[in-house]
Amino acid sequence: MGRALAGTACRPLLLRRRASRLQLKRDPLGAGNFTSMTRFSTCVLLCFLAALSDPRELPRRWAWFRSTSVIDDWFIRQGKADVTIEGQSFKATLWDSSDTTVASVLLEGSIIRNAVSVTVTVNESDAGPSHGTGRLERTCWKDGGGRESIMLTEGFAVIGLVRELPRGARC
Repeated sequence: MGRALAGTACRPLLLRRRASRLQLKRDPLGAGNFTSMTRFSTCVLLCFLAALSDPRELPRRWAWFRSTSVIDDWFIRQGKADVTIEGQSFKATLWDSSDTTVASVLLEGSIIRNAVSVTVTVNESDAGPSHGTGRLERTCWKDGGGRESIMLTEGFAVIGLVRELPRGARC
């Protein structure tokens, strides 16, 4: 009579070894090639877009200050500004360097032949909007690039904005 091999046929079901399962490769359908192709085409697209863009035309962030006369002293605030000049329209949001989550001052108005006229709204102030006037000046460097500045007077305050122009920028 044939006997079962020790340890194979007479074990209860729960103690038997499971039959070995077929191990699939990590990527049985070629999805890895699709992922590699997607990465490659994304890199090619980004390189193409970078080649089309002109680094000289990248906008530079403006810096600003506002100096206000208070009796016999000056109160000065400063920070970075987001400035938009489209045609004759001028808008600027001035962010305080000590708290960049709140806009300190809003400027909105016009630039006509480099003459700037704006409504000045100081946030977190009991004073209402005021009027500021000044000029947009552009200085060009011999080696390319330059600087733009706007100086505004507003009652007992002075507001200055400035930004560097990259080399090769229209000046």
